[in-house]
Amino acid sequence: MAKESNAPTVNLPDVGRIQGLHYQPSPLNDPAADKVEVQYTDRAQGRWHTVTMPLLDALYLLNMLEELSRARGFDSLRRGEGFDPHPEDPASA
Repeated sequence: MAKESNAPTVNLPDVGRIQGLHYQPSPLNDPAADKVEVQYTDRAQGRWHTVTMPLLDALYLLNMLEELSRARGFDSLRRGEGFDPHPEDPASA
């Protein structure tokens, strides 16, 4: 579901590169209370940012991205371990 109201939104800095992911299990041993922190650098200045979301929302996002990949024929772009999504970036060489 996409936002449809005219209420203002807060735009996060555009992602330049995903840098990492940190899983934060709940002390309650309840997966519904677990969180995931995504770490990224922005496109403009390379500053680091984090976005924390509930694990269930992260998995929902994964499902939506997998469906987009399947529906649009992007599956060939998905790679396993060692795949560099930025091969033109000299820092990744």
